[in-house]
Amino acid sequence: EWRHAWDLIINDENGNQYQSEGDICNDYYCYGKPVVAPADGTIVEIIDGVEDNLIGDINTINNWGNSIIIKHTEYLFSQLSHLKNASFKVKKGELVKKGQALALCGNSGRSPYPHLHFQLQATPFIGSQTIDYSIAHYMQKNNSAYKLKSFSKPEKSQIVSNIKTNNLLQTALHFIPGQTIKFDVVSITKETQTKKESITWDVETDIYNNTYIHCKKSGSFAYLKNDGLLHYFTYFEGDKNSFLYYFFLSFYKVELGFYEELYVNDKIPPNIIFNKKNMFIQDFIAPFKIFLNAEYLMKYISIDDEFMPTKIKLESKTNLKIFNKTKKSFSSHICINEKGVNELNIFFDKTQIKAKCIN
Repeated sequence: EWRHAWDLIINDENGNQYQSEGDICNDYYCYGKPVVAPADGTIVEIIDGVEDNLIGDINTINNWGNSIIIKHTEYLFSQLSHLKNASFKVKKGELVKKGQALALCGNSGRSPYPHLHFQLQATPFIGSQTIDYSIAHYMQKNNSAYKLKSFSKPEKSQIVSNIKTNNLLQTALHFIPGQTIKFDVVSITKETQTKKESITWDVETDIYNNTYIHCKKSGSFAYLKNDGLLHYFTYFEGDKNSFLYYFFLSFYKVELGFYEELYVNDKIPPNIIFNKKNMFIQDFIAPFKIFLNAEYLMKYISIDDEFMPTKIKLESKTNLKIFNKTKKSFSSHICINEKGVNELNIFFDKTQIKAKCIN
């Protein structure tokens, strides 16, 4: 009934979950740490008053210990259990926001050592049957390398964390309706011809509150979303020789925290990238073979200061493949500073585009 739940602990760099001898609750790194709301919702149940166990003991009468249940949607609830007695910061019926402190991690209930029990369920009761539900975005650590996981489920013994966002990335890719973005753009073609132009974009919303960047000069639109953890484009419409199109490819998907040597992979829908002729053939043989692919990769190169950064460098690449053979590639070298996307250098077909933001 509870096979889709997670039991979470905190380990140090040596893989230990406690300091000293581990004989008392306070030795454990997770004990007394804040437990926060996994998403927006309403508190529908709180169980409090269960004392912490001694290490190695369990409470078989109050299995779940001190617990809280949050209603996120009509049929989606989260349960967080084994919390510390009298540590609740919220009350039943209260609206909570994602990341809001709820209580402290404890060792109550059927818990031989401090940990957090977290599960998703379809009903508002303590101990309800779990549902198989994915986590939107989180980081998974393998040795010293991090990997972005999206709409996935952590597995036993994996080291995971939330995304620690970076202010520079958040600011640079936070597009606000009414905002104007200006670039000076220099295009150098294979014939060594140089073209200079100033580009102005407007950030707007449609009647459905979808945010997009509009380039009036090229008549192009790049639709986007930003959930606070990821920036990603959802659709492009217009001139595929425009600077906005190349910007769309460069920033198709960006995780908003900086982890050096992190790679973010994705696939761009073929109908956004390929021409009508290729799409006609693809649609015709789609039941048998998908031969058009657009593979996107973002790499996190460097940051000048981890705690007070002023410059971040990224590189992205998009490969357009037909029958698994690369027919065209776009590469972008990106520099982000305190003003936002400061410089962007794009390379394709012996063409280089140099762009500098002049806002």
